[in-house]
Amino acid sequence: MKRKMSVFCLVFLMAVAIIGPDLTWAEDPKEIKIGATIALSGRFKGIVGTFKTLGNEWASLINERGGIYVKEYGKKLPIKFEIYDDASKPENARKYYEKMATDPSISFFMGPFSSFISNAATTVAGKHKIPMQMVCANDAVLFEKPNYWRVGVLVPAEDEWERLVPIYKKKGGVKTFATITMDTLHNKGAIKGFEEDLKKNGFEVVYSVVAPPPTKNFAPMIIKLRKAKPDVVCIEALSPAFTIGFLKQMREAGYKPKEIIVGHVTKHVIDALGPYAENITGLAYYYDGDTQDHKDFLEILRRSGFTWGEYMESGIRFWAYTRIKQAIEKAGTLDRKKIMDTLWNMKTKIMGLDSFVTPEGYGALGAWPCQVQGGKFVSIWPLDKAVKLHNYR
Repeated sequence: MKRKMSVFCLVFLMAVAIIGPDLTWAEDPKEIKIGATIALSGRFKGIVGTFKTLGNEWASLINERGGIYVKEYGKKLPIKFEIYDDASKPENARKYYEKMATDPSISFFMGPFSSFISNAATTVAGKHKIPMQMVCANDAVLFEKPNYWRVGVLVPAEDEWERLVPIYKKKGGVKTFATITMDTLHNKGAIKGFEEDLKKNGFEVVYSVVAPPPTKNFAPMIIKLRKAKPDVVCIEALSPAFTIGFLKQMREAGYKPKEIIVGHVTKHVIDALGPYAENITGLAYYYDGDTQDHKDFLEILRRSGFTWGEYMESGIRFWAYTRIKQAIEKAGTLDRKKIMDTLWNMKTKIMGLDSFVTPEGYGALGAWPCQVQGGKFVSIWPLDKAVKLHNYR
């Protein structure tokens, strides 16, 4: 009898040793953990370096309301971010997402800034089958290969500028455009789509140039701009330094087009240019409204210590945060596959607008026009408002 009991105990202990970790994972989680990297240093710091604070303030706001309801556990769970600095480098992002993939308590990945860093991160999500809500990433290269474990929040890069053309068409006063583009996939894609829209609507592109990111001498371009005499000069560059360098040299040369558009305009541009920034037109991922989402977004901005105009991509972050919350609530579980299924299939509202994912994985969020007026960014959308409020220089 003793021998039988010993054998039974041994078998039982072996079974516990084998499935022990699973028993631990089966316990109700105490929180919902989201893993992400952000460019807290490197060349993209000036665009997104404050977004660690933004994410934590969003989590605080949600947690003050009890957290996110998960039906499987019959209760709300607090949300928490685990964030690493990728230093604006794809190899760092890949390393940290691989590290986070070994942590079973992480239910969700949130993507890094830029398409080329996201391209590295999404491979980790696909490899380990962890849901990833991409953020500032919408270049075509990300969607060329199927990857079920990533979805975007943005429309394709080629459609980013699509709300600008209707303003000039309805307002009148300009006919010719010039484009200055920093040589990245994203910038070239955005300008390509804009130039196509211009031509379809009867406008003329009289000068177009693509320049490498290290460009510091813009004098040859400015000379050519003088000869081409465009009404509107457009700058599309992820790097604030590129944009500021070009505009400063244009100012110093005394060249004054009727309109300047900056695709990735930031507080740094205003600070660097001073009065010359007045009436620069840009694109923002926010427009004025009074939905609860609008109120929540403005509240987390207030807590973070900056405005939507100072960091334009903050609006993209809010849409991504909201989609993550909606996906968990609708899935009713932290099961990774069920969450990913929900991300692909759910159709919701954010800031009163439709939010969904296309079959390729693109999102529905586009950019809205804004303008620097009185030293601050002003939302100039919808179209009738834009035509009324927009000023030429």
